[in-house]
Amino acid sequence: MSDTVEGVRLTDESGGEPKKTYEKHRERHAKLHGMLDELVADWITETGCLPSKSSVMELMQWSYMQTFDPSDKQGRFLPMDATFAPGKD
Repeated sequence: MSDTVEGVRLTDESGGEPKKTYEKHRERHAKLHGMLDELVADWITETGCLPSKSSVMELMQWSYMQTFDPSDKQGRFLPMDATFAPGKD
């Protein structure tokens, strides 16, 4: 058996048993894609930001800030160890 299918590595670095089958990888990726859709929709709804006028980093920072304070819709809450808040003037 090949250790890749359409460029997806199926075996661990030692060439051992398959880590996951191509189908399981595809299913997991489809699930993650749906979660990303939900995250982006939430970000747009809560902040009014548009993906075409924002960066992936802004989305990721906003998402991270939501883990501290989901009521902070603009992501301006800064925990003590944070160095960046999206939208902060």
